[in-house]
Amino acid sequence: MSKSMLVALLAVALLVGFVLGQMSRPQLCAQTAMGAGRIVVATGNIDSQNRDLLYVIDTQDKVLCVYDMQGYQLKLLAARNISYDLSAQEYSAGNKQQQPSVRQMRDFVKKRRPRR
Repeated sequence: MSKSMLVALLAVALLVGFVLGQMSRPQLCAQTAMGAGRIVVATGNIDSQNRDLLYVIDTQDKVLCVYDMQGYQLKLLAARNISYDLSAQEYSAGNKQQQPSVRQMRDFVKKRRPRR
C-alpha cells in the first residue's frame, strides 16, 4: 500500500470516527448549513520531496496541525493557532505588497456596486 493511499485512508478513518462520535452525543446547537463539523481534514504532498502531508484544522479553536507520513507513522510537523492569521486583512511575506491591495479591491468593488 502506498503512503498516499495510507494517508488518505487515515484521513477518512479520522473523519468517520469523528462523525460517529458526534452522532452518539446529543447536540446542543444546530449545525451549519453545509453540515461542516469542528474538524476538517485534508491531504496533500510536497512534490519536490515526495512527502505526504495530512492537514487537520479545528474550526472551533482555530488550530491548524500539519503531519508528515514517514514510513507508516505520522510525525507532527507544525501546529499553529491561526485565529490571528484569519483576522489579517492583508499580509505578504518578505514585505512585498500584493497587487491589487485589499484597499484597492474594496474601492473597485464599491465603485461597481449598483446604488440602491
